[in-house]
Amino acid sequence: AALRIGQLLCRWCAEQASRIEIMVGINSGGLDVLDLPTGEKLYYGNSLNGAMDLAAEAPQSMKLYMRRFTKSNLQVFQQLPFTMSSPDTYSLDPFVEALQISEAFGGMWPSSSPSRMPTKAERKLCKVPDSITPFELGNWLGRFGVDTSQFGKGEVKSLRQFHRDVVEEKTAQLYEVNGLLQRN
Repeated sequence: AALRIGQLLCRWCAEQASRIEIMVGINSGGLDVLDLPTGEKLYYGNSLNGAMDLAAEAPQSMKLYMRRFTKSNLQVFQQLPFTMSSPDTYSLDPFVEALQISEAFGGMWPSSSPSRMPTKAERKLCKVPDSITPFELGNWLGRFGVDTSQFGKGEVKSLRQFHRDVVEEKTAQLYEVNGLLQRN
């Protein structure tokens, strides 16, 4: 639930006319509640402290961060394409969803092989030209079998938003893995 709430919060912030920068940390552990005399509740514990530390240390806004321990202990996260931000920290783009990635990218990892992440030798960085337009990017993606009609549907980013991430802001990179595209 925390991952989904974090994704939705980041998506909302990204879609505002004046973009709001946010960092989200997700951590597992104990969470305690103290009922204050005023009727308010005070939350504290390792889970909250760890999440706050992750958000404070986040190298990039508009992503969700979690420690290796949290990721490895929750099987639902094994299917999502996290990027290793540091030796002990992973980040996730808030617009990514495992099922939608599989549909839009024609079986792209992770859904086609959830048991392991491709090795560095299996991943080839795709250089996307800086001058490419969103329309040209759509055609380029099509050469890899990407169904660009899935962009902008439901929770999937529009092709324009994807172009912004890959070409303009360079917050995402594309890799070729066994003839299919993978986004970091």
